[in-house]
Amino acid sequence: MSLAILILTRNEEEHIERCIASVRSFAKEAFVVDSYSTDRTAKLAESAGAKVYRNSFVNHAAQLNWGLDNIPLATDWVMRLDADEYATPELADEIAASLDTLPDDVSGLYVTRRVYFMGKWIRHGGYYPTRLLRIWRRGRGRCEQRWMDEHIQLAAGRTITLRNDIVDDNRHGLTSWIDKHNHYATREAAEVLSARHGFAKLGGVEPKCFGTQEQRKRWVKERLYARLPLGLRAILYFTLRYFVRGGFLDGYPGLVFHVLQGSSRSNRRCVPRASTRRRFSPETTASISTDRRTQGKLASINSEQIGIPAPAAEATEPPRFAWRPPLTKRVASKASAHDRESRQGRDRPR
Repeated sequence: MSLAILILTRNEEEHIERCIASVRSFAKEAFVVDSYSTDRTAKLAESAGAKVYRNSFVNHAAQLNWGLDNIPLATDWVMRLDADEYATPELADEIAASLDTLPDDVSGLYVTRRVYFMGKWIRHGGYYPTRLLRIWRRGRGRCEQRWMDEHIQLAAGRTITLRNDIVDDNRHGLTSWIDKHNHYATREAAEVLSARHGFAKLGGVEPKCFGTQEQRKRWVKERLYARLPLGLRAILYFTLRYFVRGGFLDGYPGLVFHVLQGSSRSNRRCVPRASTRRRFSPETTASISTDRRTQGKLASINSEQIGIPAPAAEATEPPRFAWRPPLTKRVASKASAHDRESRQGRDRPR
């Protein structure tokens, strides 16, 4: 049995060589779908033996499905890896030994992810083990079309879980981490607003209280967490992760990680306000620009680009709502304003 690796990239020169090197022992081919990186990502990937394809980025789900549709995959299995992830040597050996022995009715393999933050393994707080469907038989798996927290869905067959891990270890630094999660908050807000106001229905993995790990997490997020008051979410999230589930055992990195996660996730749900005059165009689907200069502003893009249908024809009036940028952006903006006022005060003639 043969296996191909599919990696999505955008300015990942710090990670891409490590990622490809970790799968070389068991992968027949490595393919990179690059979102027009401006650094050496594509060059380094090619020098490491990967084949590079380029496509404009809309979201992770659309980019992954584009790769499945347009790359000439000829292997029996496909594995997805993020550029800042890598397979442990133990996982590499397990995959190489197990693919030829799997029954025909097995269509997907779950792997466990370790998350490293500030150089430390976040082992507590409910973040380990996190199991993700990352390996599937070619032609039987496809990514659900969502803006955030997308999962692979199988058309047929059952799944098994491998014993060993992939590692998520991003080297870009804390500033990049915060910026990335602000983008995540923006995308999830766009997704929820689209579903709430009739632009699209959130499909994919079905939320279940007693289902798989991904089904349970989605049930908690959509049926419980999203209905809490905005300010209460961060407090409850931090209390559960850090105190109840032992996040404090990971030391100072664990404290910073759960504080930032609580702040980020509490802002991933936007509450519409009837008092605003901002409106959607009835011919387009709601979207949030991920450009740094326009992040937090609502924009409209062609619905065909993201695979979300346009609103129903009978809708007579588009919804009205207000958008507030993520908490970390607001804090940074206030800090910058305070700094400017302080400088003006020092420069004012006495």
